[in-house]
Amino acid sequence: MGNKNIEQIREAFILESAVTSEKTKEFKDLMSYAETFQEYLQEEKRKQPYHINLMEELRPNENAHSRILCKLLQLKDPIYGKYEILDSLLHYICKCKRMNIFGEIKINNPIITQETARIDLWIRDKSTNYAIIFENKIYYAQEQPEQIGRYIERTLAEGFPKENIFIIYLSPNGEEPNAQSWKNYKDEFSDRFCNLSFRSDILKWLKEDVLLNIRQKEACLISAIAQYIDYLEIYFQLKNTELNMNLKKFIENHFELDKIDNAKERYEILQEKIENMKEIIQSMESLKSELWDKLLPELTITWKEKIKLMYPDLQFADGIDKEHLLDILFTDSNNNNYYVIIGDDGSLYCQIEYDKNLSEEERKIKDKEPYKLRENKTLNDENEFQIWKYYGYDYEGVFKCFCDVIERCIKKNY
Repeated sequence: MGNKNIEQIREAFILESAVTSEKTKEFKDLMSYAETFQEYLQEEKRKQPYHINLMEELRPNENAHSRILCKLLQLKDPIYGKYEILDSLLHYICKCKRMNIFGEIKINNPIITQETARIDLWIRDKSTNYAIIFENKIYYAQEQPEQIGRYIERTLAEGFPKENIFIIYLSPNGEEPNAQSWKNYKDEFSDRFCNLSFRSDILKWLKEDVLLNIRQKEACLISAIAQYIDYLEIYFQLKNTELNMNLKKFIENHFELDKIDNAKERYEILQEKIENMKEIIQSMESLKSELWDKLLPELTITWKEKIKLMYPDLQFADGIDKEHLLDILFTDSNNNNYYVIIGDDGSLYCQIEYDKNLSEEERKIKDKEPYKLRENKTLNDENEFQIWKYYGYDYEGVFKCFCDVIERCIKKNY
């Protein structure tokens, strides 16, 4: 190799090192800025007139937003049997996103679930053979490998024809999913994919289509939607309050945007900062996932030790399903085995199901003793063979539920 080539390689390494060093410095500066901004935000909030939003106080995660939307879409008119809010969402997509194909979706008797098979929201109607997959990224959660592609394949496995599967991507500000998330399905689903921005679309739909058309007697529903709208407006800083104006001024001063007269240059600088922030968030999400993978085995050991101390006579059923972290065996009055479970399918859940070696009829949980746990809201979701409750990353909450369910099963206090 000639001296010229060696020199070129050396210069390339020096350039790469300089770029990496500059990127690292930029990330450190932004991390420091985020801490400073948070301190300033808390100080400014203390100065503001009193305002309370229950959602803001509870600090919801993405699963909470999915649960809220799930509850709204499940609303069924008791007289006409119409899913009014779901219909209004599809109408909004046709009207405002100019995607008339969404108007061809037929919904008569849907199953509308949240966090089933890791899908944020999933609408399946076997009577019409239509399905809708919702993916929620309101807080810029990291795109999982081939995520949308896997959800499409899971829906295909349920027997839905490809041409009847639709996808709604819930983004904060209209961001598109990563190309890898699609697997090889992007082109096939291009006309049945709709990107709905929480800021521009969901808020508009809730305010103009949903809230204005609710029957006045449904006071709790009106209050819930009003609170949700208020939360989204707070989150996206759409309320023209003194606080929001002060925060914008703080950002302008910190990045010295106020010293630049050219609007295009100011925009490009801010856009670059936003993109770098997204990279930081994605890196933090990735690190969080790695730490979670290390934490789960430790939690499982701790939980098992606690259960052995609390209930020394209970029998563990280790390894009946790779998703299950803990399985406790019980027997009902008909001498059929069922399990109380803590599982993880990307989100922690507590669940009861019958032994899979039983016949389908024996495994159906409805009208059997443990099913009554659903009535007191200990567990609050269901299909034919299971009842469960999701907890996201709330490992304390899922273990508390697990212990409560065990206690009720021991005492037959369903």
